[in-house]
Amino acid sequence: MTTAIIAFSRPAFAIRTRARARPRHIHFENAVLLVGATAFYIAVSAYLVFHMHYMIDDAYARIDNTFDVLFTSDPHLAGIGFFWPPLPSFLEIPIIAFKGLWRPLVAQGFAGCIEASLFGAGTVVLLNSGLKWAGVVRGMRWVICLIWMANPMTIIYAAQGMSEAPFIFFFMASILVFLRWSESDRTSLLPLMGVLAGLGCLCRNEAFAVAFLIGVGVIAMAVRRRAGWREIENVALLYGLPTIFVILLWLGSAAIILHDPLYWLHANGFSFLPSNSSAAAIQGSTAAAGTHVSRASAFGVITMKGFTNAASFIVGHSLALFPGVVAMLALLAVRLLTRQNRLGTLMLVAFGLSIPALDMYIIQSGLGPYLRYQISVIPFAFLIAVFVLRAIRGKYGLVSSWVALGIAAVLGVSNIMTAQTLANPAIAGEEAPLLTALQAGKNVPDATGIRNKILIGADITPRILALDKDGGRILCDSTTCFPIILNAPQPTQFVVTSDRIFEAAAAAPQNYGIEYFLVPALNGQGAFERLNTLYPKLWEDGAGFATLVGGVDGDPMGQWRLYRITGPTGRL
Repeated sequence: MTTAIIAFSRPAFAIRTRARARPRHIHFENAVLLVGATAFYIAVSAYLVFHMHYMIDDAYARIDNTFDVLFTSDPHLAGIGFFWPPLPSFLEIPIIAFKGLWRPLVAQGFAGCIEASLFGAGTVVLLNSGLKWAGVVRGMRWVICLIWMANPMTIIYAAQGMSEAPFIFFFMASILVFLRWSESDRTSLLPLMGVLAGLGCLCRNEAFAVAFLIGVGVIAMAVRRRAGWREIENVALLYGLPTIFVILLWLGSAAIILHDPLYWLHANGFSFLPSNSSAAAIQGSTAAAGTHVSRASAFGVITMKGFTNAASFIVGHSLALFPGVVAMLALLAVRLLTRQNRLGTLMLVAFGLSIPALDMYIIQSGLGPYLRYQISVIPFAFLIAVFVLRAIRGKYGLVSSWVALGIAAVLGVSNIMTAQTLANPAIAGEEAPLLTALQAGKNVPDATGIRNKILIGADITPRILALDKDGGRILCDSTTCFPIILNAPQPTQFVVTSDRIFEAAAAAPQNYGIEYFLVPALNGQGAFERLNTLYPKLWEDGAGFATLVGGVDGDPMGQWRLYRITGPTGRL
């Protein structure tokens, strides 16, 4: 009822009259940008994947999440998992469904590249629309959009099937809608804003902070307009209910399936967990087997104790990635001095700083040292540009033109500094191999010796399957064996972690027709692989219930071993 009263408070005939009077037209400019940017990003993706042999391993793991929904021995939607926010993997489902027509969609992870390219192109359209709203002329709009597209960090992650491209899209979209609503007070923008903020939370955990602060901003704006408490309640509900509904699609599913709506907070095993947690038990079991590697080091997680150290690391990474944000923040400071829309300015700053602030908190418990975790600094700088240009729109024609040109110059120079940062392996461990290879005129494996999971899987999978001469069913933990599953001609031959019988079959394999266990070496992440934690002596000697069939080298983690089950495991 509240929604209907607010949204349809005027007579229906007035709405119909206004609709007839509004000319219908297609935004050809945005259509051209969308098609052109999509073609550009897909071309870059093809070059990186097929020629440079470059794909970040997490991007390939996302393909496995989607693959588990459709093509394993137990396909079901919950197989997408609850470890990572599910939307990027979920949106890959209709693309991966066509793997029969083109195998590289799965085998080389190109389905994720297509999804990321579409979101990357969508972000270009969002930026152009925001600049148009800010009153920037078409030529300058296209220059700034090209600067965005030329940023090496946005190029890389618009060509990787990870969470960065959709997260940036929803981050920019939700804040742009907030800025438009704060100026126009159009009620219809509130539910849209809520849906966009909620979808952002389904892409990256840090987006929860942004969604919360947008809600605070909506209420603060209503209070500033001297709205009554009923109107404040209405605007809060119009934003909050869609946000909560979208988020509950994920957390509610986790509550129903796992009986733990906050599973994602501790699923990684080293953050937000008490010392007597299951992760500690896992670490203890592997140590008993003679492996003295910590879970944090195995998964590349670092810890910065103390706020000063955490702030120095996160802020340092953010400024190294895109130093132009400092100049953009300086423009916002000038805007505050003009006493115009100070609340909107402060909220924009809060939105942009919320993610680094959350990272400062998380890294004190454990966070990967990946530069992509600070990628939000780039869209934040461009959002400030839109906000500032909107403020001077139409007031001082010559001044606004020079400001737009100056902003474009700052953003362009920052792109060059971004490239320099990405070439530094001490800061950009995931991105530096690509720039090194580009400078050497070689592909990544030839230039650096680094092989991604795609190449590793293509190499070892045929040799592992050759050991299984009778085509028996193989059980393995897909957190480590996913490159093998994605390259297997018959993936249903494997029982993997997402299968509902996995735990029972791991405990009593003969009861479920499992003939083989496939286990990695007790190195790195392999030390925390499920079978190695259940049976600490399995990889070494078969743990008394299995016989070694053979081993396959070629994975940097160490030798994979295939064991034939010859007796009961003793767990039942």
